[in-house]
Amino acid sequence: MRSTSDPAALPQGRRGIGFCCFALACAGLALVLAVYAADEARADAVIAVPYPFEGPHAVVGRRIALAVEQAARDLNARGGVTGEKVVVRRIDDGCNGAAAAAASTAVVAERPALIVGHP
Repeated sequence: MRSTSDPAALPQGRRGIGFCCFALACAGLALVLAVYAADEARADAVIAVPYPFEGPHAVVGRRIALAVEQAARDLNARGGVTGEKVVVRRIDDGCNGAAAAAASTAVVAERPALIVGHP
């Protein structure tokens, strides 16, 4: 059996999920730049990533978080967003109701410029 970290081990339709997440993160961040620039001054441009990071669905959360973190590294290498460093905050929603309620409270407390989460 091949490792799930090996792209060749994934079914054909799932190989591009990392790129899709990366593109989505970049597009979403670009979309909020105008709103963010008009907002109050902040120390960092925070991207909240509420997904499951433990348990049976953790592989999805980790892959999406890694794509968002790569997008943040790329943006920071170009000077950040409006001169501010882009920071990714992983917030474990546990993929269940109780943990998701706590995660949503944590997301609101972060006051992120962008939330990359599942519907």
